[in-house]
Amino acid sequence: MRRPCSAFLALPAALLLGLSFAPSARSNAEPTREPPSTAALSHVRVVRLSFVEGTVGVRRPGSDEWARATMNTPIEEGFSISTGQKSFAEVQFENGSAVRLGELSTLDFTELALTPQGGHINHLSLDQGYASFRVLPDHHDEYLLNVSGVNVTPQGKAEFRTDLSQDRLRVEVFGGQVEAADSSQTEKLGKSHALVADLNSGTPFKVTDKIDVDSWDKWADARDQQTALANDESAFNNTRPLYGWSDLDAYGDWAYFPGYGYGWAPYEPAGWSPYATGLWGSYPGLGYTWISGEPWGWLPFHYGFWNFDAGMGWFWMANSFDTWNPALVNWYTGPGWIGWTPVGPAGLGGAAPCTLAAAGCVTGVSPGVLRNAQPIVAGSGPYAPLPIAASTITPVARPAIAPASSALLSGQPIAGGVAALGAASPTAEFTRGVAAAPSSVVMGRQVSTDAFLSHRSVFGGSFGHADEPIHVRLGAVMGGKSPTPVTASAAPAVASAGSKVSRGAAKGAAVAVAPHAEVLSHASFANYGSGGFGPRTGGGASPGVPRGGGGAAGVAHAGGGGVVGGASSSGSTGSVGAHR
Repeated sequence: MRRPCSAFLALPAALLLGLSFAPSARSNAEPTREPPSTAALSHVRVVRLSFVEGTVGVRRPGSDEWARATMNTPIEEGFSISTGQKSFAEVQFENGSAVRLGELSTLDFTELALTPQGGHINHLSLDQGYASFRVLPDHHDEYLLNVSGVNVTPQGKAEFRTDLSQDRLRVEVFGGQVEAADSSQTEKLGKSHALVADLNSGTPFKVTDKIDVDSWDKWADARDQQTALANDESAFNNTRPLYGWSDLDAYGDWAYFPGYGYGWAPYEPAGWSPYATGLWGSYPGLGYTWISGEPWGWLPFHYGFWNFDAGMGWFWMANSFDTWNPALVNWYTGPGWIGWTPVGPAGLGGAAPCTLAAAGCVTGVSPGVLRNAQPIVAGSGPYAPLPIAASTITPVARPAIAPASSALLSGQPIAGGVAALGAASPTAEFTRGVAAAPSSVVMGRQVSTDAFLSHRSVFGGSFGHADEPIHVRLGAVMGGKSPTPVTASAAPAVASAGSKVSRGAAKGAAVAVAPHAEVLSHASFANYGSGGFGPRTGGGASPGVPRGGGGAAGVAHAGGGGVVGGASSSGSTGSVGAHR
């Protein structure tokens, strides 16, 4: 497996605090301290629904309605997730920690908070079913999982699983240490130990040194391996985990775009454009929020900006990661339609990165599609983007369209609610065995767990390295324009002030994309210097250089005023900061 050499992409410290699951009083690395004052906590955080297979429901706080969840749905405090039969979900937290929810299971995010010291408080409740947890601890963090009155707390870095069915609880530890406690007893579990409890009888916990590994556990391990391998292989690597970063390597490539600098582009069908596949949900304090339909669609739609070149297509350029934005778009309107373009180098309210009259620049839909959170799919169909005449395009600050109740659900309503999923039934039984795990390790390509774990090199392309992640090309062209790159036998080296690129010999000196962009070899890490990744047009900070030095970020609510550490997206009413 490749490991990063001395060159890294230095991500802003504010976001890299991320989510860590370390108990405030029991962490191996932290001294005992008093819990933070409730009044001092900030409850504005956003985590990511990163994997969905089958029928998964999401419910917002204060609502009794369930909606069909899609990948990349933002999850906030008070949200609940429930899965149907042979249905599964994964939620990624800011620093790459993850919780994976098995079939016929329900999980509540009872508290997602930030302390003044930058700690992340993560309280979850498993109401039914089974779930696996990958905990990456950081300082000042607290994690607590409540399972029918039993509190399960990881002691630093840990990997564990909990199963709850008809008042029978089982906790298995695959790595690290966890503590299980109810009102009368406490047990600490180390690696390869399990706890069994009969929650009705009141009998003591039973601890054994025998754990059962089934297809669900193997799938969870495969997901962790895929993430680690993709992070290791990335042409630009971050020094610490970041949710959604591994997707960039799996679904696209980093490249040098002459005249612009370094950026990233996905492999999509010809004519593809950003913010054209997904739906618009509405969140209190944030406004209309983009929920991408692309598996990789998290970081590129909530951070940075997009650029477009007629010869090289669309490409995303990383910028500050200190503020999560609901959507980085500029809005337009015309007769019978509302539309948007990605924010470009000129920033919010500035010139679009593409010619407005050109096909694929403005994505326009009927107002009802926005109002009702209808899924937008490029091509034909009732909710496909509309053709836009240049003479009718009028910029607006934000849509003058009140969201319908469906837009407040983060998806389309599920007929019958959670009862239709089956997880709410007290007699619901999950399955341990072959049927208890997703059919694929990744979304967008069918790769079984056994195939990935046994024959990883098959999925790494023609180079045949056993330590390569799965690569998924959702289309034949890069950024909707550039043809699929091929290995160049003698491509010129690329360097710019403040940054250097070292070439990975295993995959050739470089890979060229006609006519101009140069795709960087996987695992060819770029040095991070004061100049960032290199030059770009439009002025401002170079991609990769945090504005404001990566300091404390703020939250803007309705009205958009007082945004600290990053601009609020036009048409949305707020941004979420990664408080330090």
